[in-house]
Amino acid sequence: RDNIRYGDEAATDKAIEEAVRIAQADEFILHTEEGLDVLPGDRGMRFSSGQRQRIAIARAVLSRPKILILDEATGALDSELETQVKQGIASLDYDPTVIIVAHRLSAVVDVDRVILLDAGRIVDIGPHDELLARCAAYRELVEHQLLSG
Repeated sequence: RDNIRYGDEAATDKAIEEAVRIAQADEFILHTEEGLDVLPGDRGMRFSSGQRQRIAIARAVLSRPKILILDEATGALDSELETQVKQGIASLDYDPTVIIVAHRLSAVVDVDRVILLDAGRIVDIGPHDELLARCAAYRELVEHQLLSG
């Protein structure tokens, strides 16, 4: 509770529970005997890296930022959980600008605009489908991830 409430110290338990659901952290927080009183342990080691990522997402959405920056925020999640977290963020009752920094293309395939960077330089900008059609570097990246995944 206190770790997530750090995003908004005045937040009610109801608001915290909603943030936990949006971040798909409810199954290991709300559905346990300890509920919101579960202790994360030293440096959060009681939880997996994916669980810690979802707690951080809950903390972030609780604060209702105008701009929500997710830097590899779902990198430790499997594709099903990643999709559920993205759906949770899309269901927010307000409309923040969401910036996703990711190497895994599944995190950005359905965003409004992808900015492809290489060595700190912008290679191309556009929706996934357009980049796939016109940008060889993006197409190679997609093919590489499909073959290695």
